[in-house]
Amino acid sequence: MIMKKYILYVLLIFLNMNFFTACFDDKSTDPDHPIPDIVIDTIGIPGAFRVTQNERLTIRPKVRRDNGDTSDLSYKWMLNTVATTTQATGANYSNYVCIGESEVLDTIIFLAPNEITYFLWFQVTDNKTQYRRDILWKVLVQSAYNEGILIANTKDGRTTDFSLIEGQQFTEGWTGADKITHNLYSNANGNTMDGLVKQICHSYNSVTKSKRFYCIGNDFYTLVDGLEYKLVGRDFEVIYDNTLSMKPEQIFFSSTGYIVWVNDGNMYPFNKGIARDYPNIQIPMGYAVQEGETQKIKTSKIDKYVAYTHQSGNSKSAWGVWYDKAEGRFLCQKGYPYVKKSIETFVSDPQKAFDPNNLPGLETVYAAIGVNGDFYMIMKNTTTGVYQVYVIERTTSSAKYLYNIPGNEMDQAIGYVVSEDGNVIYFATSTQIYAIVLGGVSPQVNLLYTISSGEITHFSMFRQAWYLINPMTYVSGAGYKVPIDTHENLLLTGVWDGNNGTLYTIPIVSASGGSIDQNNIKTYSGFGKILTVVSQQ
Repeated sequence: MIMKKYILYVLLIFLNMNFFTACFDDKSTDPDHPIPDIVIDTIGIPGAFRVTQNERLTIRPKVRRDNGDTSDLSYKWMLNTVATTTQATGANYSNYVCIGESEVLDTIIFLAPNEITYFLWFQVTDNKTQYRRDILWKVLVQSAYNEGILIANTKDGRTTDFSLIEGQQFTEGWTGADKITHNLYSNANGNTMDGLVKQICHSYNSVTKSKRFYCIGNDFYTLVDGLEYKLVGRDFEVIYDNTLSMKPEQIFFSSTGYIVWVNDGNMYPFNKGIARDYPNIQIPMGYAVQEGETQKIKTSKIDKYVAYTHQSGNSKSAWGVWYDKAEGRFLCQKGYPYVKKSIETFVSDPQKAFDPNNLPGLETVYAAIGVNGDFYMIMKNTTTGVYQVYVIERTTSSAKYLYNIPGNEMDQAIGYVVSEDGNVIYFATSTQIYAIVLGGVSPQVNLLYTISSGEITHFSMFRQAWYLINPMTYVSGAGYKVPIDTHENLLLTGVWDGNNGTLYTIPIVSASGGSIDQNNIKTYSGFGKILTVVSQQ
């Protein structure tokens, strides 16, 4: 009996369902009452857009219906605020914001620059039937600022701001007039940066698709976003160890993927390949010394500067060399900066130009790599006052040349450049620029240029940013990337007259002879006192 009642209930439900279905007049499937299709005509509109941040984007699709009546259609333009390599699905729709509700989009793209694309989603809906058509476009937002040189300058003697020069001398493929943009940092952050920046390192992270500027002053460390010039953090906001004494001396990009920060004689390397922005602790800097039959572990302190290579490291050749003043010797690190145990002494060889393990009484004036990738250590003898250049061969990590520099012009030097194309060292005093031509019987110190007024506040060489990050950059189908003509051939000299800062670009016409072209010196003005210069990618 129970089974018969159950069957009856099922039959009644089935009959009711058929009744209600039959009573509903579904004209959408009736040949006499079809839903007119929505057509979005995108002829002449690209499938992807490349826009500059804060630039206006206008898209004019043509929407029509089969019956010609578009009065019941509504429009919505949705833009996702998180760059991604895949189209949004499911929960990812929450990242979209509405930026337009008309057939034509005309809006300012506010999103942060990113080398990963955003997505623009156009929706056309029939308000009566909720029938909808969609189209998705990729949108790549790029920075308003191209490759060029970033000028750190001060107008009040207490704080720092950034200016950017884009032009044929500094920007690959640039064909128009030179462009100078001032107040980049203060415009992005609402105020200038506290303190005077003395060095900036530029980096690019291929994992996070981000650019960074690592800035140091005499007592601070600041991290700045390289796309918008916004402050990321300062001092212990971006450094793990808040017990450090903040005494930055140097910051640089060495070997593929590594940033090295030198602070109070110690190295703090961090690997950009694992998307880390913050320095790691690397103290004490221990190394082994054989004294008779006993091996002792000693601790090194860097004397101001590390001479570092741009090339990738390996276990047999050094990436960096520095002077340990307390022990009176040169030390090197092989492999990569991240590995503490690879700090080593050099081999003493009486047949070489000098003994790198027995050089007491020196102090480091400057250090950099030079021609052939060798390490050039510019030193001053604290007893005799003589300046000397010690050259250490990179491939063999052995002493190569020792040069005694004549004269006392270097007593007044405010900046140095070691040429990577010729055996020449350039230096500047407050008013003059010199070239030390190494080679021949003895080094020659030649006066190249004297400024007519003001004082020199900065002196460096123009080198493209990509080269400093990875000189072996490979372009598919084109081979290894070649720098522009001004790379390694343009001395950058900041001059301050008491009121305004001017950048002089001085062409080098002979890399081996250290000569310049005075007739083609170019100037850029309108800055504060120029503190330092860095190339940006």
